[in-house]
Amino acid sequence: MRVLETKVYTFNELSEEAKERAIEKNRYIEVEFFDWYECIYIMFKEKYSDLFEITDIYFSGFHSQGDGAMFEYDGITDKLIDEFIAQLQLTPLRKKIVKDIYYFRGSGRQHGHYCHEKCCWHIINIECTYAYREGHYPNIDEFMYELQVDFDAYVRERYIELAQELYSMLKLDYEWLISDESIIEALIENEYEFTETGERV
Repeated sequence: MRVLETKVYTFNELSEEAKERAIEKNRYIEVEFFDWYECIYIMFKEKYSDLFEITDIYFSGFHSQGDGAMFEYDGITDKLIDEFIAQLQLTPLRKKIVKDIYYFRGSGRQHGHYCHEKCCWHIINIECTYAYREGHYPNIDEFMYELQVDFDAYVRERYIELAQELYSMLKLDYEWLISDESIIEALIENEYEFTETGERV
C-alpha cells in the first residue's frame, strides 16, 4: 500500500484556468442535490393563495418543447370571484344580485404527460342558489349560461397568467443558481478544496 500526498487549494488559490474548470465541473451543484425550487413554490403559494386554493405544483424545464409550470387547486377564492364580477358589464345592482344568488366553484388537476399552463383539467361551474318557481325562464337560463361561459374563460385566463409567471420565477432562479457568480459563491462558502487543475477533492 502506498500513501500519496496531494496538495489541495481553495477556490481563490487556483489559477484562472483552474477556476474556470472548477466552475464548469460544478455548474449544477446548486440544483442537483437539493430541492432548490421549494422556496419558489412557497413564495408562489403565499402570493396567490388569495385567488386559488393551491395544492400541488409541477414543472419541467428549461429548454425543451413542452416545458412549463402548472399548479393544481381545490377551490377558488372570493377575491377571484369578486374580480370576475367587477369586470362584468352590469349595473352595480345586478353585480350584487350575481354575488348574492350564484355560487361559483372551480378546481383543477394535472392532465396529460406535460406540466405546462395548458395541462390543467379545470372543472368550473356556477349554481343558482335562488329558488325561483319551477318552469322555463329563457332570460334567466340564457344569462346563467353566458355567465358560466364567461366565468370559465376568466378562470382559465387568470390560471394561464399565473402559471406562466410561476415558470418565469422558476427559470430566473434556476439560471441564477447555474451562473458563474452563484457557483463561485457556493464553492467558496462551502470551503471546497481542489487539486491544482480545478478538480474537487
